[in-house]
Amino acid sequence: MKLLLIVDAFRGGAGNVMQILAGQLRRRGHRVTMLLLNGAIDLPKHDLTGVQVIEYPLVQNEPAKTPIGRLLRYKRAVKRLIREVSPDAVLSFLTEYNCLTAWNIGGKLPLVISERNNPFQEKAKPQWVFLRKHYYQKADKLVVQCKEFADFYPPAVQKKICVIPNPILTPKVTAGEQHEYEVRLVSMGRLHPQKNYPWMIEAVCRVHAQNPTCRLTIYGSGEEEARLRALIEERGAGEFITLAGKTDTPHAVLAESDVYLMTSDYEGFPNALSEAMAVGLPSVSRICHEGLRDLVEEGVNGYLVSPDDMDGFVRRVLTLAADPELSKEMGDRAKSVAARYGVSGITDRFEDALREAVELHVKHRKERT
Repeated sequence: MKLLLIVDAFRGGAGNVMQILAGQLRRRGHRVTMLLLNGAIDLPKHDLTGVQVIEYPLVQNEPAKTPIGRLLRYKRAVKRLIREVSPDAVLSFLTEYNCLTAWNIGGKLPLVISERNNPFQEKAKPQWVFLRKHYYQKADKLVVQCKEFADFYPPAVQKKICVIPNPILTPKVTAGEQHEYEVRLVSMGRLHPQKNYPWMIEAVCRVHAQNPTCRLTIYGSGEEEARLRALIEERGAGEFITLAGKTDTPHAVLAESDVYLMTSDYEGFPNALSEAMAVGLPSVSRICHEGLRDLVEEGVNGYLVSPDDMDGFVRRVLTLAADPELSKEMGDRAKSVAARYGVSGITDRFEDALREAVELHVKHRKERT
């Protein structure tokens, strides 16, 4: 098939997953084009040999004086770009681009759209809420990452939903024994309010007060950096909490750590947590939605605590910090997620969704003739 894959950029979780799928689908014999509607921003992280990449940042290329004018220009641009590629089927990620794509080609071309976050929690702008309500039902398939997210959508859309989690790459390195003289806590992600790093910083300050060998490193960049640095300074935590910026070697830095922490207010399928588990780290996470239980088995390969239970979060971190043998056992059990959510199997499921979308269009065409 000739496939068009639409996403914002190479950067971020959605762009990362789309790169993996693009490379895999190309190696399976499909002709694949990636359309980046926010521009590339970063270099690709995965092998895209044979994949055509089109960069067309809508904000820069389609200026307009009013929000409505901008939206109409975006629509026309996406329609033109799709027509130029002339694909057999389209896969789109992220609410904004799903809306624009479904608005243009819903019912006209085989279309699979995919949400990449928790729709109950992610706050879309009014124009996207309106378009989602009216055009998602025109897609052939809607992919969500956890079955709990399906309940967000009306019945006309629910019947088109399939649940496909993110692929997890098998790491080339794995975590070893817990470090002898310090316990290295780690977290990874955008420095964004969604991740609620202030909550994590406060929790780790309490952990450190009881176990001074614990140190936290947060990898990532984003709009919250200045606020978080100010908070770390205010709490006098600069000696044991570090904002380390972005890393191009996530598996390597995770493998040098001991315990992974996640304190997000909401997530879709948490990529960084799954990568940490694949490396072999036990984790302590706020349970921002019930789908996390598909990844983390409480007390088996990590710990889950309710979003308002900071005392419980601190206790779980201290438990792992004080018991290297338990930490190693839980980390070893966490590694199984790499097999359960392997790249080949997840690509199979996206490929099946695209084929089913094509079959639906063939069926509908025959019914009309």
